[in-house]
Amino acid sequence: MTAGHYLRNVDCFNCDHESKILFRSPSKSWLGWFGGCGEFLCTAPDNVLVHDWTGRFLGIDANDATQTYPPRQAIAHNEAIGDALEFCTRIVGWNGGYDCEGTQMAIFQFESIAHDRMSRMHAPVYINNTVFRNKINAYREWEWDGPEPLNKRMNRFLTLVQLNKPYNVTFNGLNPYDIIHKINERTDPAPQDEKDQHIVFKYHYPVPLSIVVYFDPPFVRADGTVVKQVKPVQLAEGKPYPLLDVSECGHNHYYYKNYTIHFVTTGERGCYPKVKLIDSVWITIRLNCTVD
Repeated sequence: MTAGHYLRNVDCFNCDHESKILFRSPSKSWLGWFGGCGEFLCTAPDNVLVHDWTGRFLGIDANDATQTYPPRQAIAHNEAIGDALEFCTRIVGWNGGYDCEGTQMAIFQFESIAHDRMSRMHAPVYINNTVFRNKINAYREWEWDGPEPLNKRMNRFLTLVQLNKPYNVTFNGLNPYDIIHKINERTDPAPQDEKDQHIVFKYHYPVPLSIVVYFDPPFVRADGTVVKQVKPVQLAEGKPYPLLDVSECGHNHYYYKNYTIHFVTTGERGCYPKVKLIDSVWITIRLNCTVD
């Protein structure tokens, strides 16, 4: 299994708790150029989430199909994350996966959509906050000529995240010129009722150009407002920085002194903010003159 799996009304009564899930490990055959993953293993199997909304599959004490139990989650054998979370317990029988209380975890996906997205690699990528640091690889080789890879790898990344937290993100080399982001949908139907969940990503651009946060197709807010681009908050010199509005998809701050952008992705349907480097600047000029 890979990425996220979302269960509702799935029963497993009188089951051995340590036998409910078997998380797959990355295959060592994926290493190297001919393996399709490069210098280190592809990391999707280390970033798997099983989300049990009704608690009848992962719940230890669940024994009644007519009842709903507290929701639980299971995450793959990612020690960098699982060992750092107080609400997760390692289960040896799950191939070292973790049994987690509550619904704090999610899968976050981000991907280069720049023109060189299939030919320029950005891995490894490091996702870190004050709790854990996760090292992730891109998708495995996408196109093959028999056993020989054609160096066409998607720069698409999946990572486990704890919701409602900020993360510093560091790419190998220069950041992609254009990146799309989303919290993988956890509900069915998805996920209008999760608009209160968010992630804040922080990017540093060593070679800064003009940076824009935009939506294509446009994002439609709950009040019907259509958003194509989100203007950054103006940060005045010598004044306290305002807080990010974590309820607003795409809300962002650009810190021009250290070339860093902070932006918000929420769990709303269609909240897929894109961050793009552009080589132009738009300005608005107002002229005030008399008719003479």
